[in-house]
Amino acid sequence: MNWHLFLSFILCRVAYSTEDDYTPEQNDDLVTEINSKAQCWEASLDSAKLLETIDDFKMRLGAIQKEVAVGEYNLGTDAPGDIQGDVDQLPRNFDSRLEWPECPSIARIVDQGPCGGCWATAATAVAADRYCIQNAGQENPSLSYRDVLTCSTAGDCGGGSQAEGYGYMKESGVPSGAMRDEEGWEQTCSPSPFEICNHHQRGTHEICPDSHTLDNPTCVPECQEGSSEDYQSDRYFVNEYWNLWSAEEIMNEVYLRGPVSIAFRVYKDYYFYLGGVYEHVAGEDIGLHAVKLIGWGYDEDCDADYWILANSWDPDWGEDGFIRIKKGDGECGIGNLGAEACSMQLSAQMEAKAKELLKAKAARTKAKEAKSVEEGKVGFLVWNVVAPRNVWFALATLGVFTSLYILFTLCYKIKTCCRTKKPDRVHKAQTYNTVPMDI
Repeated sequence: MNWHLFLSFILCRVAYSTEDDYTPEQNDDLVTEINSKAQCWEASLDSAKLLETIDDFKMRLGAIQKEVAVGEYNLGTDAPGDIQGDVDQLPRNFDSRLEWPECPSIARIVDQGPCGGCWATAATAVAADRYCIQNAGQENPSLSYRDVLTCSTAGDCGGGSQAEGYGYMKESGVPSGAMRDEEGWEQTCSPSPFEICNHHQRGTHEICPDSHTLDNPTCVPECQEGSSEDYQSDRYFVNEYWNLWSAEEIMNEVYLRGPVSIAFRVYKDYYFYLGGVYEHVAGEDIGLHAVKLIGWGYDEDCDADYWILANSWDPDWGEDGFIRIKKGDGECGIGNLGAEACSMQLSAQMEAKAKELLKAKAARTKAKEAKSVEEGKVGFLVWNVVAPRNVWFALATLGVFTSLYILFTLCYKIKTCCRTKKPDRVHKAQTYNTVPMDI
C-alpha cells in the first residue's frame, strides 16, 4: 500500500473550521476586517460570493484545495547542484513570462474545474512550460490534465501528489490535452474533462457544477473522437524530476530552468483575494493547495517582496488567475512545504535545433548588453568632451554679456552726467539783465 498517497487523501479531507455556517453577513464582516488590516492587498466579497455555508468551504477543501503535494518527496533524482547558489546574486524582480516570452503556456491558467485536481494541473503545467523552455520555443503543446488526473495512480478529484504525477509522466508519458478555452482544443488528444468555470465567484464563465454531485472523470486510454493524434504516439515524457526544500532552492531553480510546482497553506481570507500582495490577515487554516510558481518581485508602494503564483481557479479569480503572495518569513509555508521541478525528454533533432536557438538567443542577449554598455560609455565620452566645451562657451558668453553690460552702463552714466551739467553752463551764461527782478 502507498502510505504517502493514503496520507495525502487523509489530509485532503481534514477540515480546519468551525461548525457554524458562514452566512453572507459573516463573510461580509470578514472582508471588512481584512480591508481594515491588510496593508498591501484588497479583499472582495464578490471573490467568494457563492461560498455561504461551512459546507461550501469544506467542498473547496476536498474538491479544490485540500489536494496536497505531500506525496513521496524522496521520489525522483537528486536536485542539480546549481540550486545551492547565492540568491543575493539574483535580480530582485524575475518573471518567467518575461524571461521566456516564446513560451505562452507560462502565462496560461490551467483550470482544475469542479475537482480537487490542483496537484495534476500544477504538474502538467510545469511540464508544458519546461518542455517549451528546453526546446527554445519550437513547440509549446498543452499537456493533458485529464490523463494525469484519471490514468495515473497519483490521485484523483479527491486529492493527490504532484510528485507522483511527475513519476507517471516519466514512466508512461502524457498526451496533449488543452483547456476548453484554448483555440483548437478539440484537436488535442485528451483535453480537460471540464468546461472553464467560475469556482466561487461570478465572472465571465458559468458557475462550476456542484462538487457534491460530481462524478469523477474516468481514464480514457485513447484520443478523443475528432483528434488527429494517436494516444500511444502522442506522448511527452518527463526525463527527471527532483524536490526543492527551501525558498533559496526554489529561486535558483526558477531562475535557471523555469516554473516549479509548490504546496502552500491556504487560509480563509485567501478565498476573498482581489489583488495586491497577499499575506494572511484573518480567518482560520483551511488546508493545503498545489500551484505553479513562476517568479518573484518587489512592490514599491507597500515595500514588500512577493512570489508570483499561477492559481488554478479560472482566469477570473484574483489578478487574471494569478496571485502575488508576500515573500519571506515563510508566509503560507512557501518554501517549507515542498516544491518540485522536472526536465523533459527531447528528440535528438529538436535538442540540436534548441542548442542553435539558445546559442543565438545568448548571442542576442550578449550583444544587447554590450550595446547598452557601449551606449553608456559613449554617453560618458560625449559628456566628457562636450561638457567642458559647454562650460567654456558658457563662460565666454557670460564674459561677453558682462562686458556689454559694463559698456552700456558706462555710456548711460556719461550721458546722464552730460544732461546734468548742461543747465549749469546755461545758468553761468545768464546776466543780471536777463533775470527778471521784482521791483
